[in-house]
Amino acid sequence: MVDLIEAEDPYQSKSRYSYADLRGCINAIPALFWRIEVVKNRIEFLNHYEIAGLGRKSNLLLQNLNFRKEVILEEDLKLFDTFMKSVSERQRADTVFRIKLNDGTLKWLRITGAPDPYRPTFYSGYIVDISDMLDLIRVLDKRGTSIGEKIALFDNPVVLFSFSSKKIYAMNRAFQESFGIDPEALDHLTIRDFLGENRNQSIDRIYEEIIFHHQWNGELEFRDNSGRIFVAETAIRTVAKEGKNLLWISIQPETTEDVSFSGYQDPSAGKGLLENDELLEMLRLSARQGDIMECLNVILKNQPDQNLADSILYSDIYIKEGKVITYGVGPSFESLRIGQEYPYEGTIAENIVKFKLDFIIVENTLRSIKPIDWALFIPRKVMSYYAKPIYSEDVLRTVLIFCSQKKSVFTEDNSRSYEPVFPLFREISAIWQNSK
Repeated sequence: MVDLIEAEDPYQSKSRYSYADLRGCINAIPALFWRIEVVKNRIEFLNHYEIAGLGRKSNLLLQNLNFRKEVILEEDLKLFDTFMKSVSERQRADTVFRIKLNDGTLKWLRITGAPDPYRPTFYSGYIVDISDMLDLIRVLDKRGTSIGEKIALFDNPVVLFSFSSKKIYAMNRAFQESFGIDPEALDHLTIRDFLGENRNQSIDRIYEEIIFHHQWNGELEFRDNSGRIFVAETAIRTVAKEGKNLLWISIQPETTEDVSFSGYQDPSAGKGLLENDELLEMLRLSARQGDIMECLNVILKNQPDQNLADSILYSDIYIKEGKVITYGVGPSFESLRIGQEYPYEGTIAENIVKFKLDFIIVENTLRSIKPIDWALFIPRKVMSYYAKPIYSEDVLRTVLIFCSQKKSVFTEDNSRSYEPVFPLFREISAIWQNSK
C-alpha cells in the first residue's frame, strides 16, 4: 500500500489539506482505492479495504486476469474488460459487475476511475460493494417510486430518452439547468438536439454498442440551448421501466484541464560490454547453428558490472500474427518450454508499441496489471525486470528482458550498463533468424 503521508504531494500548491487528511478520508470510506501508472502497468493500492467474501484477494480483481475469470460472472466480464481498456486509454470510466463467491452468493460491485489531471501517466479509482444499495432500490421500486424521483437524487445532469423515439422521457434539475431547457418544449426535443455538430455517425455506433452490451462510456460533444458546445464524460445505460425501453444518460462535469503526455527518453550510452573477441565469435557461431539458448546463456554469464539479472527472457514478436514466442535461460525459466507462445495482447511488447517506449522497468511484478506478468513472470518468481525493444526496419521484432527474483533491482541509472549489449544482440538475433 502507498504511504500517503510520506509520498510526494503533487497537489500541495492546490489544496490546504494534508496527505494525512486524505488518508483519513480514504480509510473512512468502505471502498478499495487504487492508482495505476498506465505506461508501466503498475498498480498501487491506497488503502487496505477488503471486499466482503474476497478478503485479501480483493486486489486481484485488478491484477490477475485468471482470478477475474474465476469470480466475475461470464456475462459481466466484457463490462470489466471494457473498463480496463478505458484505463489504458486514460479515459474516465464507470461500470457495474457481479461476482460469485465460494458459497454461491452474488455480489454487485461498482468500479469507477479517472485520469489524474496533474500527472497524466496516472489513473485513479475505487471499487465498492453496491449490493446493499441495490436492495434499497428494489425496496423503493416496490413502493412505487417513479423513475423521475430517482434521477432527481443525482447532482450531475441525468436524462432519460425513449430508445425508439429518442425523445426526452424524464430529466433532473441539473440537466434542465445545464442545457437551459424550457419544460414546455420537451415534446419537441430529441437526443440529437443536445449533441454537437456531425455526431450522427458516432451516435449510430454508440447505439450499436448499447444494443449488444447494454452500456457505453466515453466522451461526447454536447450543445446547450444557447448554442454553447462542450465535451463531457458520458455514461449511457439501457433501462426498462414503466413499460418503456429507455436510455439513461449521465453526464459528468466537463473537463477543462488540457494535459499532454510524452514517452520516456533514450538513456545515455553505458560502458563497454563483451569486448572479448573470442566470446563474440562464440556468440555468432551459436547463432549460425540456430542455438539461441546458448547465446542467451553467454550473455547472462557475461553481464556488465553488477550482474543484476539472474535470468534472461528473449521474446520474438509477431505483431500481425498476434503472438510472441519466448526463450528463457536462468533459474526463473528452467521450466519454460523453448519457443513457448503467448498472445501479443497484454504483453510487454504491446505496451512498448502503444506508448512508444524506449524501455520498460518493472520494480515489483506483484503491483503489475499486465496479463503477461501474471501468466509468465510471477509464477516463475520474477519480481523485477528491465525490458529493451530491438527493431528491424522500424518494426519491433525482439524484446530482450533481464530478470531478477528480487524486487527493485533495475533502475534507469544501472540499466545503462546494458546498452552496449543491444546492438550486439540485434546482430546475433538476425543471424539466428536467418539460420532457421
